[in-house]
Parts: sequence; C-alpha cells; structure tokens
Amino acid sequence: MLKYLFYNLPYVRDALPFVLLSMPIIVLFRWLRIRSLRKRAIQTTAWHEVGIGLFLMSIVFFSSITFFPHIMLYYGPPFISIQGYIGIVPENINLIPFRVFQDFYHEVIIDQKIDYLITNILGNIVGFLSFGFFLPLLWERMTFPKTILIAFLFSLFVELNQLPLGRGTDIDDLWINTLGAVFGFLVFLLFQKCVPRFTKKFRIKTNQ
Repeated sequence: MLKYLFYNLPYVRDALPFVLLSMPIIVLFRWLRIRSLRKRAIQTTAWHEVGIGLFLMSIVFFSSITFFPHIMLYYGPPFISIQGYIGIVPENINLIPFRVFQDFYHEVIIDQKIDYLITNILGNIVGFLSFGFFLPLLWERMTFPKTILIAFLFSLFVELNQLPLGRGTDIDDLWINTLGAVFGFLVFLLFQKCVPRFTKKFRIKTNQ
C-alpha cells in the first residue's frame, strides 16, 4: 500500500521535501513558544509538543499539494525541478454543489479509475482528519463547533488560494474537507472514551 502511494500518487512524493524542510522550522518555533509559555507559568509536555509537531507537519503536507509549487525529484540530472502554475483557469473551477457524485460515477463506476476516489475524495477526507483529531486533543477548550469552523475556514483559504495558481477550485472540497474534520473529531472522542489517560498527556498544564 505504501509503495502504491509513493509511486502512483505524485502528490505524496511532491509533499515530502516540504515536510522535511518544515521540521527544523517547527522545532525552532516551538522552542521559542516554550520559552514564552514558561514566563507565564505554563508548562508544556513532551506529548503536547509531539502532537503539535505532527499537526503542523500535516498542515504543511496538505498545503504543499494544494497551493505550493510542485518539487519533482529525479534520479538523474536535473535532480530537482520546480513546477508552478500562474493564472486563473475557468475550466478548473467548479461552483456546482455535489457535482462530485456525478464525477465519481463517471470516473470510478464507468471508467473504473480508482485514483479519482483516492485523490479527490479520500485524500481530502484524510487530509482534514488531523484538524478534527489534533485540535481537541491539544487544546481542551476546542469544542466541536470551533474545531469544524477552523477546518472549514482553512479549507476555504486553500480553495481561494488555488484560484490564481490555475489549480482545481471545487466547492465540493469544502464540505468533503469539513467531513474529514468531523471524522477526525469522532476518532478523538473514541480515544477520549477508551484511553482517557492517554489523551490527557497531550494537554498543557499551568503551574499557578
């Protein structure tokens, strides 16, 4: 399965350089943040920092395949090629709600192209699972409405930023992404019910 994802889904390959480059930046950002929290008598935990790191890397991963330039890696020269898109392409814009079901029928049922299901539907759902899971896991006051609203706004931000890049901007992606956040929140609730002591490890504590 991992071999299929790496070799047949170029988005996975393209995102890896961005994720690797983001790791030292995330570490530096969290180090500065920890110093700031200590001055306010707020003590973080290793679990909390690992959770934030994974969450931020998931954002970088999803962002890199939606509105960052593509970085293609080769085994021979040139080793790296950066491919970007500029300009609005009207045919790549869909403002018809629930058109995804029609496309799914033609692409998957008729043409039997499983890549459409994995990339356009499951990919968007999985990409936003982290919002629904990590937000309430890391911050106790992050309720279901707040979590879903943040996920929806980030999805809207991504779709709007894809317009000038000439990539696909689809109104259906908004509710599909948000649905992914809902599933992520349900996974969090499952963890909270089954292993409550584990989920509490990801919360920061106040010394006051």
